[in-house]
Amino acid sequence: GYAGGYRTPKQNPKSICYPSAYTPNPLHGDYRKLGYAEVVSLSIPPSKLSDFVTEYIDLFDRYGNRPDQVQDVGPPYRNLIGLPGGSDLNSSYYKQVSKVLSSNRNKNIEFRDGKGYDDDVKGVSFVMDTTDFPFVVGERYHQFHDGFFKNEDYPDSYNKIAQVLKQNGKLGSSECPNGCLGIGIGGW
Repeated sequence: GYAGGYRTPKQNPKSICYPSAYTPNPLHGDYRKLGYAEVVSLSIPPSKLSDFVTEYIDLFDRYGNRPDQVQDVGPPYRNLIGLPGGSDLNSSYYKQVSKVLSSNRNKNIEFRDGKGYDDDVKGVSFVMDTTDFPFVVGERYHQFHDGFFKNEDYPDSYNKIAQVLKQNGKLGSSECPNGCLGIGIGGW
């Protein structure tokens, strides 16, 4: 999915799209041009937020690089974390994040207040207020797929999660074309 950008008042949030042959349609907004970044949506119990932030920080090497920093660069691939209240110092969520950051031995990443349309800055993750910058569901093909490099094939159990979530009505929906030509990867 996408987050961290602004849509126009007339823009349907279900039509924030990955660029495709159909993106020139005025009903489909190119997520990059609207300042969005590619993200995932997670529901994390507040009691587990510190554990998640610790794992998230561990994704970065000692220089603040993400594993995909060579291929996926630029604002559409910047690091974002969405929290209720964003980086409000009075937010119980941000207090947990700050506590984990203060104990980060490697000091490999810092969190900054996200404003939308932020740059892709090495070693920085922008904290976004989920009310001001809500998650937008992405196209079906863009969810739970394999990587694009050799040996980035995930197990079928992972690839089928999207189908199971869709069948259970938990996937959300997008009004965007399903893939660059509207057919998605593997035609689903």
